[in-house]
Amino acid sequence: MELEILRLVKSFNEIIRNSITGPDCLDPQICLGDCCFIQIPVPKALASYYIQQGWAKKTNFKRGTEFSFVMAADLSSLRCVFFDKSLNGCSLHMSGYKAPQCWVYPTGLDIDTLNHSCKKASGWNTENTENLSKAKEILTNYVKICKEEAHYENSAKQILHRLHSKFLKELPNLTPYQVTGLQDSWDRFNILIGDGYSMGMKHFCDKVKCSESYFQCEKICIPAYNQFLAFYELYLSIYIENFGFKQDYPIIELKKVENLS
Repeated sequence: MELEILRLVKSFNEIIRNSITGPDCLDPQICLGDCCFIQIPVPKALASYYIQQGWAKKTNFKRGTEFSFVMAADLSSLRCVFFDKSLNGCSLHMSGYKAPQCWVYPTGLDIDTLNHSCKKASGWNTENTENLSKAKEILTNYVKICKEEAHYENSAKQILHRLHSKFLKELPNLTPYQVTGLQDSWDRFNILIGDGYSMGMKHFCDKVKCSESYFQCEKICIPAYNQFLAFYELYLSIYIENFGFKQDYPIIELKKVENLS
């Protein structure tokens, strides 16, 4: 699957590069990367390739809701993490592996409804409609296989693997009222910490019949930790099956599944 995704991306790049022409977006007098704050969905296969090539880090991606990941945004510059200020454009543009969705925004690939307008300059021109038809077919296949990859990434087997991969080593160092749930990352789950005081962990503290006052407890005990882990082992995959996958999984959301059981 990984090799097929990369093959489709490379083929798409080769076809689309010579099919649509437009203004010189690298010219700062025309544009300053106004299109580059969109968090584009990417499969793990493509994100892994970027990391292997030294073009990205794992932290440049967040778990997605359609594909396995989305490209993160650089909140200091309000641009995509791949926006290169020195280029005034995308650092992946000439790599041959630029994400397909980045190429087709904002023109689209529907031949009869192509968006030729640009708010900054004269707009885009379609050079080869036959190539655009081929590109659209590749994009359709790409989206299909990326969704298949994402469903595998969020299967029960893979979820349990990430739950037990260096699982939550920081959890016992937190107070119960800090914890609101789990956040999915590249290869493990991290603790989701909320603002203020959360009652989520009380669900597990009550099960171990702890005599410590909930809001005065200084750290999560091992029995409560085990209850928390068992809860996510039991319900997370069921939750994803019913409500879809995402980045954050608050305790209160998973209790929807527990209440249905």
